[in-house]
Amino acid sequence: EREMSNREEGAVLSPSSPIPNFEEGRDQLVDTTLNLSALDTAIVTCSSTSWSVPVAPNAALAHCLKICTALSLDGKKDLLREDCQRFYNHYMGPCYARILIEPERWENSVNSHIYLLCRGFIDLFVAKAHDDCPSMWEVLIAIVSPQSNFYTVTVSFPVEGPVEEAQFTRPTLKKCYLMCLVNCFGKNGGFPVLRDRFLQERDNLTLLRAFDFCRVMGGLALSVSLEIFDEFIRPHIDYLLPFLFGTTDDVLRVVCRVELNIDQLGRTVQLLRRMCNKMQAYRCHMPALQRLQLRAYVATLEKAPFNTKMTVLNDINRACQQAESAVGGWLEASTLVNWITESNVLSIVLRDNLHQFQYMKKIEKVIQFLITEKALTTADLDVLWQSQIDKHDVIVQNVHSLMIKLAWTFTAEQLDHLFHCFEATAGTAGKKSQESMLRLISNLAEEDKAGIMAAKVLNVQWNLAFDTHTPPDIAEQALSGIVKVLSFLSGMHGVEVKKKWILRCHEHLRDGKWVLQSMRIIQEVVKLITVGHGINRGRNEQRKLFVRKLADEHDIIVLVYASLSQYVGNAKEQLLNGPVDRDTFKPDGQTLYTDNIQRRLDFIRFVVRDGDMYLEMQRAQDIWKCLTENSAFPEDSDVCFRWFTLLLDKQSDLTPETACVLLENNILELKPATLSFVGFRCFEKCFHAVNNGRLTKDVELKDLLGWDYLWEVLLQSSCPELVKGAESLLQSTVIRSPTRARNNAIRQFVSTCVKKLREASMALVPVPNGTAEPSTLVEQYRCYCSRLSNLLGLFVQLCDAYCRQPRLQGPHQRSARGEDMQVIFRFPDSVRTSEERFLAHTNSSMAQIRAHVQNLLRSANINCVPELRKGKVVVGCDLDFAMIPSLSDSPKLFLNVRLPRLPIRDVAADAAAFGSPSPSSGSSDITADPNHLINEEYLPGVLLANQPEFTTLLLSTIDTAITYGCVEIAVNYDRILQAIPTDTTKKRELGEQLKEAAETSQEARADWGSNLSPMLRSCLIDASPANALHTLEVLHRLLLPSASADEAEAAKYQEYFVCSGGIQCLICLIQGEGFLQRSLPMFKKAAYRILFRLCKLLFVAVGLARVRTCLCDLRELQATKTGEFQDFDLDSDMAKQVAEEGGPDVVNAYEASCKLSNALQRIPATSCHHWVHRVAHAIAEKSPQALESIVATPRLVQCVRQITWRAGAKEGSFSEELMPAAKVHAASASAPTPPLPLRPEENMEDETVAKDGVEVLSLLAAISPAIVHCEICTNSEFV
Repeated sequence: EREMSNREEGAVLSPSSPIPNFEEGRDQLVDTTLNLSALDTAIVTCSSTSWSVPVAPNAALAHCLKICTALSLDGKKDLLREDCQRFYNHYMGPCYARILIEPERWENSVNSHIYLLCRGFIDLFVAKAHDDCPSMWEVLIAIVSPQSNFYTVTVSFPVEGPVEEAQFTRPTLKKCYLMCLVNCFGKNGGFPVLRDRFLQERDNLTLLRAFDFCRVMGGLALSVSLEIFDEFIRPHIDYLLPFLFGTTDDVLRVVCRVELNIDQLGRTVQLLRRMCNKMQAYRCHMPALQRLQLRAYVATLEKAPFNTKMTVLNDINRACQQAESAVGGWLEASTLVNWITESNVLSIVLRDNLHQFQYMKKIEKVIQFLITEKALTTADLDVLWQSQIDKHDVIVQNVHSLMIKLAWTFTAEQLDHLFHCFEATAGTAGKKSQESMLRLISNLAEEDKAGIMAAKVLNVQWNLAFDTHTPPDIAEQALSGIVKVLSFLSGMHGVEVKKKWILRCHEHLRDGKWVLQSMRIIQEVVKLITVGHGINRGRNEQRKLFVRKLADEHDIIVLVYASLSQYVGNAKEQLLNGPVDRDTFKPDGQTLYTDNIQRRLDFIRFVVRDGDMYLEMQRAQDIWKCLTENSAFPEDSDVCFRWFTLLLDKQSDLTPETACVLLENNILELKPATLSFVGFRCFEKCFHAVNNGRLTKDVELKDLLGWDYLWEVLLQSSCPELVKGAESLLQSTVIRSPTRARNNAIRQFVSTCVKKLREASMALVPVPNGTAEPSTLVEQYRCYCSRLSNLLGLFVQLCDAYCRQPRLQGPHQRSARGEDMQVIFRFPDSVRTSEERFLAHTNSSMAQIRAHVQNLLRSANINCVPELRKGKVVVGCDLDFAMIPSLSDSPKLFLNVRLPRLPIRDVAADAAAFGSPSPSSGSSDITADPNHLINEEYLPGVLLANQPEFTTLLLSTIDTAITYGCVEIAVNYDRILQAIPTDTTKKRELGEQLKEAAETSQEARADWGSNLSPMLRSCLIDASPANALHTLEVLHRLLLPSASADEAEAAKYQEYFVCSGGIQCLICLIQGEGFLQRSLPMFKKAAYRILFRLCKLLFVAVGLARVRTCLCDLRELQATKTGEFQDFDLDSDMAKQVAEEGGPDVVNAYEASCKLSNALQRIPATSCHHWVHRVAHAIAEKSPQALESIVATPRLVQCVRQITWRAGAKEGSFSEELMPAAKVHAASASAPTPPLPLRPEENMEDETVAKDGVEVLSLLAAISPAIVHCEICTNSEFV
């Protein structure tokens, strides 16, 4: 089958194929028709979807025609063959429809093959004319019809093949395939056969068979000669036309239910019209044919299914279009209009299927045609309106959309009639129908060109909106409709109409009725005047003047306030009957109480804002009293606060005088303890509005209106958010002061904070008789201390961020040197070498790094402002206060140095890229404005550091707070202590005491273990916890300063500390049972961290001193033996040889020194503690004798191990005391296995203490291996 199909398709494309002769091959086929397999194969090939057109001479279609014709002539044997019947009923019609009717354009050779196939079919039809085969009639109609596409495309092609003489066609017919086929039909006896078949069925003729005969004979009538027409066709036509015209409507309804029958009727009428148009005698039947077609349309629209109705509507739309354009349609416009009107076509089509969108599109074209012809009556509008009453929402929406589309073409009378329809049905319609009809009339009013509809719609909607019986949803929609209709009106007429309705609303406001609805209409209509610039500026002025006129001449603000006061009074009267829920309370039974109040306030603000005017002082006082003093609910005051906050926004709607009176007479009268957060926001806005002008003058802070009240809010409020807001407002007021007054403002603010803090702190100290203050008063003072200390600490940190110059006095917590970090600079190749390394530490700031870069550039004779980048992110000057660890988590920081200036960048984005705090990241909302920068000498921290009594106050208060369990106070005070620079008096006194102790400790140098400086004991061991920790921190900063410029002075203090028994003091502090006994765990961690850092430095120095002593002994021994002094190192062969010659004791000492030297090269790691090793070498060279006698004790090892255990395992933390020496082993044996450590970011302090503790233990193992080995042997848990 596949090979046969390929051969057939190839034959179609070959124009040189031989043309078959059906007459010559018919006799031969009689003997071969019994080859059933060939016929079946041909039929299967014809039915295949892959074939193109089987028109080749020997293709399947030609083969089937030959066999079926031969069988039919041979005693009608084809009637007994199932395969032949299948070919007739299923394959023959589609094949000929494809080659004759479908719009294909073949080559001329293919057209000749199609012509021969049509001749073959004529032979088959003549042979089977008396048999019942409907498909043959369809093929014959396509062959004899001049409208077939095959004849249309081949009219200019020459005829190839056997050409018949024009015996049966008209002489005027052009030589073409149609002429040849009609002559062939006549030559083969087709006309007599057709006549006989008609006479056979004449008595039992049905409407569908009449269609077939009409189409065949009508097509032949257009081509045959007059003689043939009179003999064979005219009698039949004369009979068929009256038969068609006499068909009843019932028969048409039955037949037209099928879409195919409608199509056949249309083709039949079209063909008959062509015939009647050409023949003078039949032109009188044209109106009857039109009536037949229109009767069929009506019958179809009444009873047919949806698809059939759509087909008819398409024909009607096509007829309407042709009638409008006057292109020679088959119906005139007047005829079509009369038929639509008389047959009630609109009533029929509007009965059903209105939910179909495409169906409504067809109806729209029909109605549009009637409007164009001015034939749409009020009755038609009634039918259209009634079609959507009480119907589904989709139908209502479709019909209303149809009306809206057609509204622009409606006349004024038609729109008026629709409006009357709405009035007649609106009262009885359901809720949904009313909503839809309201939307409809609003849209109809929009399309009304004359404006008559708009006035009527406004009146109807007004009556609905202001009717007590109208449902709320309908009333709301009516209000929206009023605004919508008014928005459509333009020009001077529109302005006058809008004013009219606004004044009508004003009457309601004056009467105190329908206040909310009237305010809404006024507000929405005023908004219709668009605010703009340029060409709209005139409209903007017109709107402003109109609003002012409402406020001045019509007292609209006074009227709304009167309604507000009356409404609140009515609500208070109703509350006398019993308490109600404010959120669900409806005094008028319709609107919530909260919405009623808020809408009135919003309307007043709208009038003030759009009228570009200020709210009168009296009105502001009245509204304040109404909602705060005379309110129905306590929550009304928050509504009032929030509203005045909006009025005092950036574009203030209150005059400075009104704001001042409001602040002084109203807001400051509120109790600070009960002030809400919303009330504080109102106070803040009013505070700024009143005092912003005063800040530009030389006015002290205490003279600002509301300044004292702000302090009371900070100290007395019970709302945490409000306290934070007060802190922010206090700080921002000082920082935002003008440049010339800011320094004085900072000094005043700090002085006030210290004064209040001292007063509150003194109240925590017990009275002399041993009793404390009353519990409530003590709690109050504790709250004061906590808030004041938090405020001062935040203010110090905030101001530090606004100091961009290099700091001479840094914060106390950053004044000591941290762990080593390497900063690697990458310069352009034209400036310096590719990389430059700088040894910094974790407490170095970016300002120090930037200063180092500038010094490097100055050395290269380059004077410019360098730009530092970490990757692609710019490290700006706003990050100078940030520490290096905030830019890098690793011990190395890579920075790219660029010399040219770049455009201004987003500072906040650069700061956020490193996670470092910007100046606005605290509690204040101040931005990093260069105008707010502060010099170092005026920083609050510097001012506080210059007051030694303030440091004493902080330390004593911390001890008192710890004693009475006030942890928050102790933490806040310590935060202040860490934020301000180190007390210079304290540093100077401690340095002088170290020097004096070192000078008087000569005896301690000989016997180091038994002598400890009394000064160190009194300052560190016998002092209170806060003083001891602070002294230890100051000592840490003296010995290990952060700034490189202080290293020379630090070297002297290191020598003083070692000579005065400092190492023994550190050992006593670590293993002392009473050290920081009553302190907080966080303070203990800080102390142990400092102790371990100092121990690392000094224990390295002790080890280096021992190695140095051993090396000196070996050199002296060698000089004694040889008589001359030689310089050699400990790891040289000379040192080993001298040790072996000195005996076993010298060898043992030498080997111990070598092990110690190797250990000190790795403990602690030189990559992170390079500076420690360097300082330790200097200490070992200056004070070797004071370091030789330092020996680790078992108690020291046990205590270091226990502290490290607690820091790493977090068991009991540091809230418990260190155990006595006798209990350490037992506690270690019974202690559970420590859990896994937490993540570093959760608690870096514990991890740092544990890490430093392990390094100290390692150093002790290197210095005193025997003691540590004994501890390991006696306690298995040690490992």
